Amino acid sequence: LIYNLNLKEIRVAQVELTDITKHEEKSYGTLLGDVYAELHHIRYEERSEWVTECYGPTGKEETKTEDDWIWKRAEFYYPDCTTYWSDWQRVTPVKDSAHRFAAAGYTSAGTGASTSGGKYRSNATKTYGSGNWKNWTRASRDKKEENQETFPGCGSILIGLVLLFYIFSIIAATPSWLGTLVAFIAVILVVMVLHLIRRIIPMLYLMGVGALIFASLWSLLRSYQVAPVIPRQSHLDTVVTEQIPQAIDTLNVHTVQWRGYDSNLYRVNLMLRLSDLRASAANHDRINRLPLNSLSQVYESMARHDEALLDLVVSSFDSLRQIYPMSQLEFAEALISCIQSIPYYLVLHESCGIRQNMDPFVRDYLAQCNTDCCIGNIGYGVRSPLEFLSDLKGDCDTRALLLFTLLKRFDYDVALITSERYRHAAIAVGLDESPGVAGTAINVSGKVLYPCETTSSGFRIGELPREVSNLHHWQISLLSIKP
Repeated sequence: LIYNLNLKEIRVAQVELTDITKHEEKSYGTLLGDVYAELHHIRYEERSEWVTECYGPTGKEETKTEDDWIWKRAEFYYPDCTTYWSDWQRVTPVKDSAHRFAAAGYTSAGTGASTSGGKYRSNATKTYGSGNWKNWTRASRDKKEENQETFPGCGSILIGLVLLFYIFSIIAATPSWLGTLVAFIAVILVVMVLHLIRRIIPMLYLMGVGALIFASLWSLLRSYQVAPVIPRQSHLDTVVTEQIPQAIDTLNVHTVQWRGYDSNLYRVNLMLRLSDLRASAANHDRINRLPLNSLSQVYESMARHDEALLDLVVSSFDSLRQIYPMSQLEFAEALISCIQSIPYYLVLHESCGIRQNMDPFVRDYLAQCNTDCCIGNIGYGVRSPLEFLSDLKGDCDTRALLLFTLLKRFDYDVALITSERYRHAAIAVGLDESPGVAGTAINVSGKVLYPCETTSSGFRIGELPREVSNLHHWQISLLSIKP
C-alpha cells in the first residue's frame, strides 16, 4: 500500500540525536523528535463487496413408499448455494389401497385419478353428495388413526420431561434420602399407569399428564418456600438478674439454672461489666454505619470485638467444668444446652410492628405472640454476644454467634453456619470423638464438624431439625479451626 501525505507547516520538537557513529569524517546516528504538521486534502475511499449466501429449503421435496410407510425428504441450500437432500423421514403408514395408490405416485381427484405424466387414467366417474361425504369421513378417520399412532411417542417424551422435573423438585424439597426414594417410586408407578390408559381413555391420559405437571410445579414451588424453624418452647428452671456495684464498674449478673441432656441440674453466673456492654454496643453502632456486603462481615467484627470481653462468662463456665468433671463432648453440650434453654426472642432490623409487606413467618410469629417476644430496630437484625448477655434476648444467629465465640475461647474447632433458604442459623462443632447421635457432618480442611441446633432445646451435637437438615442449603459464615 502507498500513502501520500500532503503536510503543511511542519515543525519538529524535542530533537534528540542518538546512536552516533563516525565514519570517514562523517557522523551517522538516529534523529528522534516529535513532528507536528497540518494535513490537507484528506480523501476517503469506501469499497464494498457483494457476497451471495444461501440458506434454508429450496422448495423441492420427494416421497417414497417403503415397508408400508410413506417417507419424505426435502432439498436444502448450503451457504455456497449448492444443495443437498435431508435424510428420509417416516411420515405416515400406508393403511389401505388408496394410500398405496397415492404413495406409488398417483393423486386422487374428484373426476378419477391420474399420474403426473398422464400415462394412466382410471375409469372412475364423478361422484357427488354421499360419495363426497364418504371420502371426507375416510380422510378424517385416517387422520385420527395417524394421530393415535404418533401421540404415544409425544406423550412419552412429555412424561419423561415431567418425570425429570418432578424428581428434581422432590430431591430439592426432601432432605431424607428415604423420602426421595419413596417419592421417586411413586412417580414411576404413576407414569406406568398413565401409559396403560393412554389408548383406552385418551382424555383421562391428558388429564393425568396435566395433573403430574401441576404436582411437579407445586412441589418445586413449595420446596423454595421453606418456612423458618419455629423454636420449641425453651425455659430456664430459674433465672435471677441483678446489678452489683463495684469500686470501678458495675457487674450485670444473670444466675441461670437449667437441666442438661443428662438431666443434671446446672447453674452458672453469666456476668459482664456495664462498661464492656457499652463498648460492644458502640462497636455495633459503628458496624451499622459501614457499607458491609454480607452478614459474615458483621458476625466476624462482633465476635472479634467481644471475644476478650467474655472473660467473666468464660470463667463461670470453666468453674462449672471444675465442679462437674466433663469430657470435651459433655462440656460442649453443657454450653449449648444452656443457650438452648433461654427463651427465644425475635430480633429485627426494623420495628416490631406488624406490616403487610413483612416476611410471612415474622408476621405470623408477631401475630401469635401474646407477650414480649421481639426486639426491633437492631442493626443488621443481630445482637452482639454482650448485648445478648445483657438481657438474654436473642434469635437464631444471635445465639449462634455467642456460642461460636465461647467455643472458640475454649479451643474448639467451630463454625457459624447459616442458610438463606431456611432463613436460619446454627453452629458446627469439631470434636475428638464422634457424638453418638451424629446424623450428618461437615468436612472442612480435613476437620470434621458436627452441626447443632442452637435455638430449640433438646437437639444435641450432630442433630438439626428434620425440616432444615439438608446440608446442601447451608454455608459457613464464620470459621475457627486450630492449625
